[in-house]
Amino acid sequence: MKIWLDDTESCMVFVPNQKDNRTVIIHCRGHSGFVDGTLLVIYQKLENAPVDYHGSMNSKIFEEWFENCVLRLEEPSVIVCNNASYHNCMLNPLPNSSWKKQLILEFMRSHGIPVSMPVPVIPILLQIISEKLPMSERKKYAVDQIAASYGHVVFRLLPYHCIFNPIEMVWSEIKRKLASQNLKGRTLMK
Repeated sequence: MKIWLDDTESCMVFVPNQKDNRTVIIHCRGHSGFVDGTLLVIYQKLENAPVDYHGSMNSKIFEEWFENCVLRLEEPSVIVCNNASYHNCMLNPLPNSSWKKQLILEFMRSHGIPVSMPVPVIPILLQIISEKLPMSERKKYAVDQIAASYGHVVFRLLPYHCIFNPIEMVWSEIKRKLASQNLKGRTLMK
């Protein structure tokens, strides 16, 4: 039941209250329209669906769709993604404050980052990692690596605001129309 909302009417989206199914839609659009063969629609009965869509869509499903459908593009392309968690599955997770101290120390040793004695507290260890870890070893995403192997580049949009990510408004309209016309199980578009 989340919607995009800011001070302008351009970001307000009507969300119907009556829902008995969850529909997850992913598609690829190019400069000349939607790319043939890239529509994936996943339907789930709401009683079987997780609380939010993240359980219906995950990085494994997305990466399989991405490689088998999107990366068939003939020319090297810049592929624009939003910041959905399944677009950003990290190949090399970086330590954070929820990591156990021992795991952080193992990460530091494996990346050649010296650890002083006595061993500092976790926030200091994380600061040392952010200062010492080379940029080339920071955030590496599975989708980026898959795209690069086909000669493409992934660009991520700024998160959390519909003005910077207008495709969210398009998907909201498509979902609203789907719900209002009760189009469950029918082909949406080619």
